[in-house]
Amino acid sequence: MIILHVSPILMKVANGPRFSVPGLTSGLNRIEGVRAAILNTAPEEKLEAAEAEAYDFPFFPRYGRIANLPEPFNRPDLVIFHGIYKQRYLPLWWEVRMRGIPYVVTPRVSLTREAQGQSSWKKRLANALFVNSFIRRAAAIHYLTKREMDESVQFGGNCFVVGNGIELSESSERGGRNGSNMIFIGRYDIRHKGLDVLMLAIGHIKDAMQKKGLTIDLYGSRNKERQLLQQQAEVNGLDEVLTVHGPVYGKMKEEALLRSDLFIATSRFEGHPMAVLEAMSQGMAVLATPGTNMAEEIEETGTGWAVDLDFRDVGEAILKAFEDKEELARRGDMARKLIEEQYTWEKIAEKTLEQYEKLLSIRKDTDSR
Repeated sequence: MIILHVSPILMKVANGPRFSVPGLTSGLNRIEGVRAAILNTAPEEKLEAAEAEAYDFPFFPRYGRIANLPEPFNRPDLVIFHGIYKQRYLPLWWEVRMRGIPYVVTPRVSLTREAQGQSSWKKRLANALFVNSFIRRAAAIHYLTKREMDESVQFGGNCFVVGNGIELSESSERGGRNGSNMIFIGRYDIRHKGLDVLMLAIGHIKDAMQKKGLTIDLYGSRNKERQLLQQQAEVNGLDEVLTVHGPVYGKMKEEALLRSDLFIATSRFEGHPMAVLEAMSQGMAVLATPGTNMAEEIEETGTGWAVDLDFRDVGEAILKAFEDKEELARRGDMARKLIEEQYTWEKIAEKTLEQYEKLLSIRKDTDSR
């Protein structure tokens, strides 16, 4: 099977598709009989040459027609569009329609009611002009979690659920952990990531955190929002318990995770957050709100705690998580085990390929009638 993934790969932006789309493509390429590649629709200046050169699959950095790609990717069996509101998808969508190439849309949270409410008039216009037809003509919609599917605007037709994956690190040693530190890593998109609620929660339990010696580190991109968070920390006297950092990548990010005991995920909406999976792969328990689309699973598997997006509830849950350091460590070990058993890219690629094969089989049966 020849599979072409279409996505803007923004290597200079810390977003999920930068890692998840290459991860899935790499995983698919390790399966016998599958050839998968990425067609990048982001400007080439957004790429990091060293990162692109390290890919173990064909990567086409320059936006253009699918028909102009080298064989066999100029005639793929299936095209996967990652995301929805991408202007450069229009001519590619028209091309696959005219050539009769089936395609899958992975909305990556864009169809959820929460996401549809942001810049709503622009999205209503785009929906009328392009998106509704784009979705309805797809062979299927690929949701990353069941909750994302349930919270999304429904279009009928085929859909399936397979989550993101992660490349496991060689170890998740606890040598740098002391049972008193928590961490957030992600974009400083304050509303989306629920950082407004998290800041209120930290202020609410500041005195208790100081008594227990608890600290929290925030790491993220977006300088304006970072400055705003720093100002809030200073005004509310949170400096002794909270530190706001810039973005962290690669080995430095791994070291930051290995120094921390609890990952905080307070998002209002997500697809299937790579940051949470990465933290779990490093043997870290997670405190997650329903908007992360992982809270229920985290609670059920004993890999952390689920909490409502309310500053009082978040604050109380943080203190509860640090009451028993052995239990905190045990839940971190369970998190690592869950990733090993269900969320490596090899396992996710196999599940995804099974869905792709079903779609092509249905299409073949329909065409033969």
